[in-house]
Amino acid sequence: QAILVPLVGVAIQTYGWRAAILGLGSVVVAVTSVVGYLFLREDPESMGLHVDGVEPATPLEPSEPVTVEPEEYQEPRVTLTTSTFRLIVLSYFFAVGGIISILTFVVPHMIRMGLNPLQASGAFGVIGAMSAAGSFLFGFASDRLGRKTTILVTTIGIAVSFFTASVLPSDLTLLYAWAVLYGLTYGGCPEQYAALISDYYGNRHATTLFGFLTLGGGIGGGLFPLIGGWLVDLTGGYFWTLILLGCSMCAATLMILAAPPPRS
Repeated sequence: QAILVPLVGVAIQTYGWRAAILGLGSVVVAVTSVVGYLFLREDPESMGLHVDGVEPATPLEPSEPVTVEPEEYQEPRVTLTTSTFRLIVLSYFFAVGGIISILTFVVPHMIRMGLNPLQASGAFGVIGAMSAAGSFLFGFASDRLGRKTTILVTTIGIAVSFFTASVLPSDLTLLYAWAVLYGLTYGGCPEQYAALISDYYGNRHATTLFGFLTLGGGIGGGLFPLIGGWLVDLTGGYFWTLILLGCSMCAATLMILAAPPPRS
């Protein structure tokens, strides 16, 4: 993102939208699809490794009592009816809705503020670079502070960045500072939800449950850009759209805060 977005901006100005999109699509197919197909492994066990590097526990003797956490063994159809899972899905719905929407509106908003397209795409590149750093930093933090705490910190940080963007003046330095704040928190937020599912419900049905979680996020990611775009057309600016997205991230924070902690 940090490299491709500015390059695509230059390609659009040089070759036009059609050639730039075709070139970008070719890169995606070559790098993501082909490389992923050749090198991706389905599970760590196929390479002689273990999940999170942890050796599997020694089986208990038959005489020893076994305590089973029910969440890890209940069927997904039962999990889907629990209030905890629904709160997590609602939080992801609001989080993805806000994150996807700002990626839709941030460059047009910057251009409307008076920046030229290359400066705007450069700020987008800063977001990409900082999101990579945020993924590493908040991943490190979540292993020590917990997924819920990390989600709370990142969703609050994203909400602050959205509310700040609504009143940000047309200043390149402040704009890039905003990109740093948003990029760090954005990079550390979405992936926490996948780990959170495993924390709550174990790995047995994690893929199925994450599919339902992704469905909720996809609905939010499709709905909020539509509402945000409608507000831009209605008001002639991005102020109320950014306020809406900030409120969406606050809702994500409240939903995850309401979910009880996973059993240890």
